[in-house]
Amino acid sequence: MSRASLRGSATLVRAAAVGAATLGIGCAATPLPMGVIASHAVSTARSPVTAPLAAHLVAPAVAPTPSDLAAASLVQKAADVATQHDAGARRLPMIPSSFRVADLPALDPPPILDGAHAPVIADGIEATELEVDWHATWKGPAKLDVPTAVRVGLVTSTWARLKIGAGEAAIAPDSVGGMFLTCGGPQSIPQKLLPARWESVTITPEHVVVYQVTSAWFDPRTCSAHVVERRAVTTAPLAGGLLHAFREPCASSSACDGGELVTLLGPRFDSLATSAIGGNVSSADGALTRVTLPVRHGGGSSMLARGSSSKAYPWARALGIDLPATTITLGVEIAQGVDDPEPIAIAYSIAPELEPASPSATSTRD
Repeated sequence: MSRASLRGSATLVRAAAVGAATLGIGCAATPLPMGVIASHAVSTARSPVTAPLAAHLVAPAVAPTPSDLAAASLVQKAADVATQHDAGARRLPMIPSSFRVADLPALDPPPILDGAHAPVIADGIEATELEVDWHATWKGPAKLDVPTAVRVGLVTSTWARLKIGAGEAAIAPDSVGGMFLTCGGPQSIPQKLLPARWESVTITPEHVVVYQVTSAWFDPRTCSAHVVERRAVTTAPLAGGLLHAFREPCASSSACDGGELVTLLGPRFDSLATSAIGGNVSSADGALTRVTLPVRHGGGSSMLARGSSSKAYPWARALGIDLPATTITLGVEIAQGVDDPEPIAIAYSIAPELEPASPSATSTRD
């Protein structure tokens, strides 16, 4: 055998060794140090391997499949967990609980009013929960002969979201909230009615959460609204009671692609992450967090939220839930295979380990 052949054989042996080490196979599945792999890459570039032989040695790249990507994601998550464990980070217990989407209460909300087809005169019952602050204008409703900016809100002791025309605002319990609108003007100038819609949450003394949606027409001349329809649903508690859920039909094909929607209600959070396959996620935050997840065959959706107990305290207090003074993590996962008769749904909370009370704290409570 010639010296060139010997050099080529040695190069092939080194290439096979590096490939086996990279894939984790071979003798004891021990990978080579990074320095060895890097130096070998340089020597291979200068080796006497011919172009046809190199073409057989280097296979073309194969596009990763969804299974490959999922496996890579699991490997990365395992590596992250190992890194946190090695760093001494305390692992928090996860409290999961499964639920059936079909068992959630159903709500068929009133249709969204179309401002392009607004009536000339608003019919229906006047919305008494609509609050108009005339004090800031130094005028009364009978003296609005010129357009005036007026704050419009809702009379509520719980949580609500108000939308009039293109404006939208969140309203917290026992707080001044709402939006500024232009009301009044000369009687000779006609004004078009605006579509209005508000959602409110009521918590009963028995800690039952009731979600209500109201659609109405708002008259900017008189700063008043007339109700078209109201619909309400009693929600179901999830994740220890900090989340409440109900389901509703999907009116938009792009939102859930023929499936339905699951709406989650919860407290304020510092961070909120959502994702979906086969639909779109909608969310609104403020005094109350509302997240709507799509549910369909061959799709999946999820929500992950984190927040301090101080922000969640008003919501938890109204529900009669005691919170530890730390960060709260809540999540929901919903997935349904193409052949699955119903989706698989899990709600979970990650709670910190309770620290044992010190003797001094115990004596103080006594």
